[in-house]
Amino acid sequence: MQAAKQRLQVLISSLEREGTLDEELANVRLSRAWLAEQGGEEEHRLHLAYVDALAPYLSRRNRYAELLQWCQDGLHSCELVHRNAASLLLLKGKALNTLGRWTEARISYEEAIHLSKGQDRQTHARAVLALGQLRFNQGTYSLALETLTEAEHLLTALAEQELLAEVSAERANYFLNRGDLVYRKKKEYERARHYLQQLLAGGEARRDSNAIATASHHLAWVAFEQGDCETARNLCGKALALYEEYGDWRGLSDALEQLGRIASAERRPQEAVPALQQSLLLRQQLQNKQGAASSMSHLAVAYASLGRLLIALGYLGRCLLAYRRIGMLSRQRMNTILQRFFQQVGRRGK
Repeated sequence: MQAAKQRLQVLISSLEREGTLDEELANVRLSRAWLAEQGGEEEHRLHLAYVDALAPYLSRRNRYAELLQWCQDGLHSCELVHRNAASLLLLKGKALNTLGRWTEARISYEEAIHLSKGQDRQTHARAVLALGQLRFNQGTYSLALETLTEAEHLLTALAEQELLAEVSAERANYFLNRGDLVYRKKKEYERARHYLQQLLAGGEARRDSNAIATASHHLAWVAFEQGDCETARNLCGKALALYEEYGDWRGLSDALEQLGRIASAERRPQEAVPALQQSLLLRQQLQNKQGAASSMSHLAVAYASLGRLLIALGYLGRCLLAYRRIGMLSRQRMNTILQRFFQQVGRRGK
């Protein structure tokens, strides 16, 4: 028991000093698993200390399946020592969300909200925000906007500027992506740009790389959808550099897809393909199934532009199958993907 305590302190010091635990991860797993199997309260309190201190590291290293198991074991320890489990339920929800298990993620967020209400203001606000973001991803926009408004009030009271920036980014993304691409109204772009410029200005004032990258990435979409590929490319490049600098691999995968789409729009498929392939590889490593399906849909178009139809059709089929497996192949989505693909095939044939 004493050895496990000493190991935890060494690990925390190593993490603070070097920012990595890769060489010690096997020993961490053994110590944590041993503690989780014990019967005494002291062991389970120490087990929770391991999870609290080291689980964020798993998240940064994109080890979400393992993180989910840590959370499950941690919830059992919470029961045994009578600790409020809200923060672990929030962490569990984020792992489930990343793994594409959205129904389970929603349940976990809702449980975290219930347990944290009146007990833990910070966890409560973060769980409400996470639920709002999940609802956006699932397309329940009206409910998502209501949830984000609630999160905004809670985060404002806590002066959580970085998380308030995420609220602004989600709202901007909504105004950018709502409705049919062909019939978007100019005012929706203006509203998106308004939120994003607020986010960018706040990020620059705080020197917040995450907020700057997020704003740049979404402002690039605004420029792209309005046909300004040069501005889109510059903003995308800025976001790419920042995501890579601070190790946000999910953000990097999104920006790489964006770069691929910009290159395709500029009729540079030779540049689009490697960017989209990198995006796909990262998303597969992150187990981001929806993102991987999106990358494949755009790879199909890029290969069609190159006249490599067998490869293009292969990616098209894999894309549709992937969306179907995760329950996101709506008629509208399928029509959009097929229309974009066959438009490119038609252009190539002329």
